[in-house]
Amino acid sequence: MAASDAARSKGPLSDRKTAAPRVHYSRPTAESVTRGAEFFGGFKTKDLMELLHLDESAIRRLERRHLLLRERGRITENSLRSLCRDHPEEIPFETLDENTKQMLVGDYQYGERERVR
Repeated sequence: MAASDAARSKGPLSDRKTAAPRVHYSRPTAESVTRGAEFFGGFKTKDLMELLHLDESAIRRLERRHLLLRERGRITENSLRSLCRDHPEEIPFETLDENTKQMLVGDYQYGERERVR
């Protein structure tokens, strides 16, 4: 086997200098999750699970019932707002930290049903 054949068989990630280091992230805060939602136009399922203390099956159930909607693969802020406003019983509010509670009440109108005119 020639030297060039041996170099090709190792692959690009065999050289430790080119491999990216592992990055460990801390648990996202309510503020960082909503910043991501604003920037990318919605929430990732994982972020919403951590924010609302729901498991993936609960998120999927809310989607099947059309209480959470997706656009371009992300759960929309408007659908979260509708969920908070019209179906607050679906969110385990008492288990959330104070910052998340304040954010849901202030930014997403948690528990404030839309008034019929």
